[in-house]
Amino acid sequence: MLDHVALVTDNIEKLKEFYAKYFDGAPEENWTDGVVEICFINFENGTRIELQKRTNPKRYDIDRENSYGIAHLAFLATSRKEVREKTEKLVAAGVALRSVPTAYGEDFFESSFFDPDGNIIELTVGSNYIHIDQTEEEQSNEK
Repeated sequence: MLDHVALVTDNIEKLKEFYAKYFDGAPEENWTDGVVEICFINFENGTRIELQKRTNPKRYDIDRENSYGIAHLAFLATSRKEVREKTEKLVAAGVALRSVPTAYGEDFFESSFFDPDGNIIELTVGSNYIHIDQTEEEQSNEK
């Protein structure tokens, strides 16, 4: 099982607030070794994001989806309805939308956003949950 993913930032507080407010993350206290400041954000399933504040991190103008490394972080929803509702909440709060809720085949549904540092964040429901809370009308509208 994945324990955590680390993100380098120049503003830990901004990212802490984003992941706590929109994805129910529980931030731990910040700590530092004098070189890097670190904060772990814990999620209900045990996975964590480690935020690392570094002095003058380098920003690269890259196509994150077509480059080596992490392309995106995906948060699991339990229904299409949850994807839609959370997408509306994020858009209303001014979070940068990357893609509207979209069905990919019959077993995958997602929307995506950019976090305050430009990392791509997906909100997804996959085959284990996709039919939960879905009425016949919703099923026919999404095909």
